[in-house]
This record gives sequence, structure tokens and C-alpha cells, in this order.
Amino acid sequence: MLNRIVITSLCFFFLSACGADSDGNVEEQDKTPIEEMLDLEFDDHDYSAVGIKVDIPVKTVSLIPVDAHFISGPSRVMADNGERVFSGAETGLTIFSLNTNGLFDSVITEHSGLPGNYLANIKMMPPYYGGQSVTNIQVYTLTEQGFEHYYEYSPSPRQMSYSNFEVMQSCFYWVIRSESGRDSTIESWCPNQNTSHPNLAYHYPQWVQKIQVINDQYLAVSGDGPEKGFYLNLFRPEDGLLTLLDQKKLKEVGGGLDFAYHDDLLFFHTSDEVVYFDIRQGKLDNMRLLHNTYPDIDGYHLTEAPGGVILVNNRQVYRYFFEDQKPVRVVTAELQNSADTVHVFKDWVLINLDDPPMPDQAGVQELQVFLLSDLE
Repeated sequence: MLNRIVITSLCFFFLSACGADSDGNVEEQDKTPIEEMLDLEFDDHDYSAVGIKVDIPVKTVSLIPVDAHFISGPSRVMADNGERVFSGAETGLTIFSLNTNGLFDSVITEHSGLPGNYLANIKMMPPYYGGQSVTNIQVYTLTEQGFEHYYEYSPSPRQMSYSNFEVMQSCFYWVIRSESGRDSTIESWCPNQNTSHPNLAYHYPQWVQKIQVINDQYLAVSGDGPEKGFYLNLFRPEDGLLTLLDQKKLKEVGGGLDFAYHDDLLFFHTSDEVVYFDIRQGKLDNMRLLHNTYPDIDGYHLTEAPGGVILVNNRQVYRYFFEDQKPVRVVTAELQNSADTVHVFKDWVLINLDDPPMPDQAGVQELQVFLLSDLE
């Protein structure tokens, strides 16, 4: 809101710089989707509505970290290959291993030369909302000796990409946005096609925010739609190309960040709520509301967990259990700081806390390990 006040004041004194006409009237300029999101006002939001939106038993527990490790941040993604945990940040990649007690065995390696690039085998995202031009897309494989260069592609310098990267059916998918941010191209590269140039998988005529593989069967895509509003799209990939199966308008304005999947249900976090769909028929059927969250907070994250999903909103953790596609109970806990990412690995929940542990440790995050059984 302060930024808006300052801009308005400047426009009062410098009308011509703000697009004023000859009569001194300020013309409204087109805004990019990100600017529209930043322009949202939540002053009238009913914060009493925040919380669980289904009538199910609630259990509150305390979480005590099994172990913790400081990493350079901010971290934007976590993943695993079944044996090791990967934490990707703007400054590079950290690889951890955990012993049978959930303690950090060691930091396997730190690779600091990958800002803005991609590690396809772990689906690493570039800097979140970094807005920086990406001059090339690099794919690496991870070997015992370290990172091995696998594939590189340089898009047009007039294009930029700061959306995430996905791997599905032996093909790699990424998003190239136009410089204006008003249209997007989902591209793919499939090694078995023996070509160095990517496929035009799908031209999305609006702004794409995020893509994510769902159950190794679908690609979920969130972004703007044909009319003003925020949309969720369901695609089926085949040989590096995408077929649009269904599209649903979710909100008049606002975005979303996270997907999760459990038992033929697709969960999605909009700007202020968690909704879920039945996708058994390849459609976004039977949308239901699960949870209302604090709006305009970069602290909401979804991930699949045994029996359901885990939601982290601000400092609150919610583990929802489902039976027959219906929520049956929820376990809640509170963190010491708001979370930046959450990931389930074997018997543990790993959560990055996005506030620095000490005032002199700006840019440092604490990756904490919790027992998954503590959220039962």
C-alpha cells in the first residue's frame, strides 16, 4: 500500500510521466499480471474465516525438530531421488543425506554455479519471481562424481522464463514467457526424439504462473484465462506435446502457488484458499473448498503425504487425512517461523523456515527435520 501512495503522489506532481493527457487526466496503463496481483487489496478480508473449512475432528500437536541445518537461501524448492534430499536456492544447490534416525548425515555437495539454471532430474526451479532474463536452459544429470552436463538450449533474448521446470514421461517441460508477460509458451525436449531443438508443446495465449506434473499422467497449469480471472488447466502430455483436457476459472483476480495430488484428487492453493478436484475422468470435476488461508502471504505450501496432504500457511502446519476422497481428520501444529518450503521424505517432514535465525544471518535459512509420525 505504501508503494501505491508514493506512486500516486509522484503522479500528482509529474502528470506527464504517469501517462497524463493534455487535460491533465491520468490515463490508466495496462498492467502485467504480476502488477495486478500486487495491486490486490485485502483490507476488507474477513480474517475470522481463516482456517479449516470442513467439519472434521481436529488434533493439535507440538513439533520438536529431530535435526536442523543452516543453508544459504532463500530456498525455493526441495526434492528427493529416494535416497538423498535436494534443496535448491537462488545461490545454488545443496544435497543432503539423512541417517535412519532422521539426522543429517552430511552435506554431500554444494553446487553454487547454477543460479537461474535447471537440474531436470530433480525439477529444480529458478529464482522465484526473479524476473531475470534466462539466456540458456541447462539440464544436468547427477552422478557419483558430481554434475554432468546433459543438454543446453538458448531461447530468444527477447523472451524470459521464471516459471518452474518439470520432467514427465522422459520429456522435460518448461515455460517461456514473452517479455510483456502476457503470453506464454510451454516447451518440451525429449531425448529419445534425437533433436537438439525443443518442441512447441503448447502456446498459452495468457500468462502462466506455474506448471506441475500430477501423478505422472497430467500436467497442471495455473495462470490467466480467456476472460479476466485466474484459471486452472489440466493437460495430457504425449511425445512432448500437450492436449488441453479441461479449464476452470477459480477467482476473478489473484494467483496461486502450489499443487498437490492424492488418491485421484488434485489440490491447488489460490491466493487465499485451498480447493481440490476429482480428476479420475481427466476433468477438473467437483471442486470443493478445504481451507481458507491468510491472503497475500508468501508462506503457503502444499505437498502430498501418506494418507492425504500437508498444508503450511504462515506458521501453521495442517496435515489432512482423506478416506474415499473425503477429508476425515486434520492434525495441526505451529512453527517458530513461517515456512518457505515443505517436503515429505520417507518418515520425515522437512521444512525450510524463511526467517533468518539471527539478525546478522540475513539470507540464511534453517532446514528443520520433523518426524512424520508426530503429525498423526
